[in-house]
Amino acid sequence: MLKSLAINTGSNVTLYAFKLVLTFLMSPILVRNLGNHDYGVWDLIIVSIGYMGILDLGIRPSVSRFTSYYQAKNDYDSLLDVFSTSLFYMFLLGLGSLLIFVCVGFQWADQIAESQASSTRYKWLLFVVGIQVLIVFPGQVTESVLEGFHKFYVKNNVTIVISVVSNILIYNLITKDNALILLAIVSMVEAAIKYTVFYVMLGLNRERPVFFTPVRVKLSVLRDALSFGVKSFVSGAALTLQQTASSIIITAIAGVNKIIYFSIPSRLMDFAWSLLSVLSQACMPYFAKLHGESKDEETRVIYFVLSKYIYAIAVILCIGLLMVGDDFLAIWMGDEYAIKGRIILTCTTIASLFNAINPLAGRYLTAINRHGVLAISQTVQTIVRTVTMIPLVYYFDYVGAAYASFISILFTLYILKYTCSCLETSLADYLKIIVLPALLPALALLAYLAAVTEEFIIESYTKLLLVAITGGMVYVGVYFIISTNNKEKQFVKKLIIRKI
Repeated sequence: MLKSLAINTGSNVTLYAFKLVLTFLMSPILVRNLGNHDYGVWDLIIVSIGYMGILDLGIRPSVSRFTSYYQAKNDYDSLLDVFSTSLFYMFLLGLGSLLIFVCVGFQWADQIAESQASSTRYKWLLFVVGIQVLIVFPGQVTESVLEGFHKFYVKNNVTIVISVVSNILIYNLITKDNALILLAIVSMVEAAIKYTVFYVMLGLNRERPVFFTPVRVKLSVLRDALSFGVKSFVSGAALTLQQTASSIIITAIAGVNKIIYFSIPSRLMDFAWSLLSVLSQACMPYFAKLHGESKDEETRVIYFVLSKYIYAIAVILCIGLLMVGDDFLAIWMGDEYAIKGRIILTCTTIASLFNAINPLAGRYLTAINRHGVLAISQTVQTIVRTVTMIPLVYYFDYVGAAYASFISILFTLYILKYTCSCLETSLADYLKIIVLPALLPALALLAYLAAVTEEFIIESYTKLLLVAITGGMVYVGVYFIISTNNKEKQFVKKLIIRKI
């Protein structure tokens, strides 16, 4: 199973990198052909579809978790009940979303259209997007089942292939006249093909064919799935509100022109958190399967090993941003943003060093159905942080929003203590196993970057990349020598010899 986890995690990171590259390559083409107005419309539609995702009330992680759990229990009937019920529920949500888009198209297409432009194109646009949402909602259930079967690499490979084909079509066919409709149609067809492939793959599964059966749609199953999923929904909704609260409060108190000095440096830290999230994504169904098999000791061992190395990655990202993040901002956006973003980077990276000490808490607690505490903690944290942020922004301008980030450390420690009790281990042992190994390598990296930035001026991407690579070598080298045991050293040596 560890091999499967490694393959799935590697596949998730590959997909994440692929999306970054694709965004970098396609964004100029989309902007050039859509123009400012239609690009804004397309961006608004993407955001709207994202917000519509909250309508599922956490059903997607629920499906993934129960798939792994029932697979471990060999309870095939319950697995099919969850699939059929969730698929039907998500189809109804998709149908309702389609009706919303159609109504918006008929009622407000004139307001969406550019001045003196025909609204007909925008009506068709919203109709096509509505069809896409109708496809995506139930399709996401098939994707969640594949995740529950630990087939991340399968769905990711399909997604990459279809995305490559669809973006080649867009690149060759897009013009200023057809850009908006072409994007909508290609996105709809891409979703239809992808989720059809997922459904067919589930049905052709030799060991456990999964397919929709109307008689298996049960209200009791939906109630159980939503009861589990709503906890994830509340936690996610609270986190989203917390992330948007900063911009709203800065706008209201300091002015909208100050948001950029907070959001740009914060975005660098968001990238680091996204990478950590991708690294842990495959762990939830993995822990759910171990929980279903009552393998508590194996769960504890795996939790410690994975947390140790994910936190090690978090440390190098945080220290890197702390020491050379402002240099990157200066090259990317200009000296003004680097100078004004320095304190933001300092606060957010230091807070993140503490908040990342328990990187698998959400995945593990969700897998064992103890994630209700996450929903409560995240909600309280959002309220406290938002209320505290108001006077901080009032007195310290936009920088006050960064100061408020330290509040989350208290809630991280609370969740860590709760997680340790679930794992039946002490807080001291956890910190010794997970955090202590990263301490000396972190200090070595800190000293190296301090010396380099003191001696040299980093004014180009080439120099920045060189500093990042050499700093990474220092960190990994010290970590390997000091913080890995003999078994881990032998594993790495064998892996290197095998590759050579």
